Amino acid sequence: MIDKIYIKRAVNIRKEYLDLNKNLKKYEVLVIDLKGKIENTINEIQNIIDNIDKSSPENIQKKSMEYLKSLEEETQRVQKFIDPVNNKIEKLQKEEQILYQQIKTNYPGIEDKDILSQIQIELKKNNLS
Repeated sequence: MIDKIYIKRAVNIRKEYLDLNKNLKKYEVLVIDLKGKIENTINEIQNIIDNIDKSSPENIQKKSMEYLKSLEEETQRVQKFIDPVNNKIEKLQKEEQILYQQIKTNYPGIEDKDILSQIQIELKKNNLS
């Protein structure tokens, strides 16, 4: 039987993961908005291309840069939200690997399926499966 301390750490990692997953759903709206902005920018640039002979090179450059700058700002805004989530997911993966190694070190004879089984039992008790 694996010590409760390890099982509790596994449960906490799972809780954090599920919380992150909820947050990802919130960020989905941001990404969909960004997609719309990208599509709009493509259309605007296509419009510039279609009417290239009706504008001066300076005007074409100015409009193109405005659209691209706006798109870049929106992308950076979304990135500010997504980067911390990615970092947290990477941190949880490392914690999971460390926990696994600690369990294997302290219980060298235990098989992976038995580790998983004991953790899953606790996750079900906590409605985290």
